[in-house]
Amino acid sequence: DLVKHPLTDKGLAAFLADWEKTGQTIL
Repeated sequence: DLVKHPLTDKGLAAFLADWEKTGQTIL
């Protein structure tokens, strides 16, 4: 479920922040 899923609001925010650090785009 979403409560235990890594991509919660905080998890997703952290993921996007790390992704931006790589200089890549998601799409």
